[in-house]
Amino acid sequence: MGDIPIYPNRNSFDVYLNPEWYLLDKNKNPVVFGGMPPDDFNKNGQCWGSCVYDWKKLAKYDYEYVIGKIRRVLDYYDILRIDHFIGYVKHWEIDAKNGNPLLGKWKESGGSEFFKRLLEQVDGKRLVVEDLGTALPEVEKVRKELKLKGMNVLQFASQEGGNRRYLPENVVENSLYYLGTHDNNTFIGFLKSLSQDERRKFLQMLKINAKDDGDICIQCVKKMLASKSDTIILQMQDFLLQDENFRINIPGQAKGCWDYRAPKNYKKTFSKTAHRILS
Repeated sequence: MGDIPIYPNRNSFDVYLNPEWYLLDKNKNPVVFGGMPPDDFNKNGQCWGSCVYDWKKLAKYDYEYVIGKIRRVLDYYDILRIDHFIGYVKHWEIDAKNGNPLLGKWKESGGSEFFKRLLEQVDGKRLVVEDLGTALPEVEKVRKELKLKGMNVLQFASQEGGNRRYLPENVVENSLYYLGTHDNNTFIGFLKSLSQDERRKFLQMLKINAKDDGDICIQCVKKMLASKSDTIILQMQDFLLQDENFRINIPGQAKGCWDYRAPKNYKKTFSKTAHRILS
């Protein structure tokens, strides 16, 4: 399973070789940055400092540049996760002069027309769209209309009010199911972060009576395996029952992320957890 980010950096080969497909000024610097408004991942929004596609120009050429990128990446993987699915339907543009995500604006992207063109050239069963975070009705409409495989995260069921879409009994077939993605805390770290009341409500929704964090994690995975989801994905940290100190990424934070390494003795713990899940 591979992954393709929606936006490249100004200094990437993508932009260096193909500046005409991005919103750049005469000096080939970004006019706007990609990012997100405030959401569940970051209450202040996110500014990524990345280049944004010129969707109007792409549409004139049947989106051949972006589709070409996706086709090329599929040469290397069986399944491809399309990051930031919302950005292909509607994207959050941030003025490069101030870089403030709170002052950004929603702009139209390719929408269903882009994905229809894409599915004329690639097998939709090999795609997974990252449809988490900020939810817009038109985004969910595109995913359902074209029957694209989406994502579900069990941790999100604990959000205020409880998003029941992510509970094991409600997860749909055409989807992937995660305890947490690279943008979430480890599951043990997540459990530790809950207040007593939040923890009680979360376990009540899941019908779990265990008190030990490790036992709760194992039972959650078992319930996920019993769901209708096509595929279950677990981070190595969750197999090893590691806490928040082993989290791989914090969205919007540039430093201190993406440097996780499994311990040398990981195989023993991994095997024990796998045995507990399958027993």
